[in-house]
Amino acid sequence: MAKRFTDLGYPVLGDDLQRRIFGNQAPPVMSRLAKQKAQNLLKEFKINTPVDYPDHLYDGPLPLPELKGENLKEHFEAIANEQIGEYKELGDEFASCELPEIPPVTALKFVPGWTRYTKVRGKWKTESVPYPLEKAFTYDTETYVHGGAFPIIGTALSAKAAYIWLASELINPDLPEEQWDQHSLIPIGTGRFVAGHNISYDRIRAQEGYSLENTRPENFYFDTLSAHIGVSGLASGQRWLYVLAGKDPEDLTPEEKRKLRYAPKWLDEGSTNSLVATYNFHVYEVRKFFGDDVKPLGQGDKAVRDIFVKATHLSQIKQMLTEAVHYAVKDAYYTAELFQALWPKYLDATPSPVALCGHYHLNGSVVPLVPDWEDWIQNVEKKFDAHNKE
Repeated sequence: MAKRFTDLGYPVLGDDLQRRIFGNQAPPVMSRLAKQKAQNLLKEFKINTPVDYPDHLYDGPLPLPELKGENLKEHFEAIANEQIGEYKELGDEFASCELPEIPPVTALKFVPGWTRYTKVRGKWKTESVPYPLEKAFTYDTETYVHGGAFPIIGTALSAKAAYIWLASELINPDLPEEQWDQHSLIPIGTGRFVAGHNISYDRIRAQEGYSLENTRPENFYFDTLSAHIGVSGLASGQRWLYVLAGKDPEDLTPEEKRKLRYAPKWLDEGSTNSLVATYNFHVYEVRKFFGDDVKPLGQGDKAVRDIFVKATHLSQIKQMLTEAVHYAVKDAYYTAELFQALWPKYLDATPSPVALCGHYHLNGSVVPLVPDWEDWIQNVEKKFDAHNKE
């Protein structure tokens, strides 16, 4: 294979590799003026042209596959579409559908496993299913923290139905621990487009991610939190000023008021990352702008939110089961509304299917565990605490 050089004498890909990697795209040619400017700049660093290079540079053949397209860009986009093309279509459909109602407290059924809720001619219909039947849905979980942060409630919302999963031990807290459903995690199926806010938290509580038979992600887990950060997120250096601007003016110190005197315009162009903050920014504010009769999303019933963390026995959660389940299924609905608002913005901000494919692999990654995994976690926590104190 004949060596090929740039106008400045740098060795580059030979004609065969150039064609196989960049297709029919012709290599760029330097103009006389550009070459002269480059030579003068190199001379400032005492580099003469043509430049010197090692004589032993390899210029033999490489085992590269044929391009899937006319150039490298088309090649990787074709690979991305092969991997996530169907998921992209599912996301498009889910982002544009009319969301179904969620069941009121009077329609809730407290039975183990998944229950599918649909409203037919004004009446609520329920049926037990092994996992959500549709191919695209939002997914959320609630955990019993004192029991080991395993899932006791799961919720999902598709274009056609609402779903609620309950662990048997939540309905019957006297079940012996070896019979608890939460330790088997929640089945959600495979080949699904699953949206959620901080979806990695919920994904690790789904059964299918632990199959050793999978050589690629079992589902496309789309994270609305990550999408928000990519579209309208705040950098760490901006967050403190944003939080400061949200405080009651009467609570501000003279120094804080001085810092806000010339507040930058970006304070109105982003939000923090919680579900409440992102929902109000992408959904509530837009609807309010168009004159809809809407209310901002609040933090919810604090007693219900805290029960999952503070309860030391499942019977304490069961005492608030109706409120807890209704709280959970509303989160799935709010997440669906947020997804519908964010999906087109995210695609505009990251139009390449390669970037979307990266989202697919990052949120579907598998981390192998080693015998000293717990020791590693503890060391990471110590380092995290040390940096925080610093």
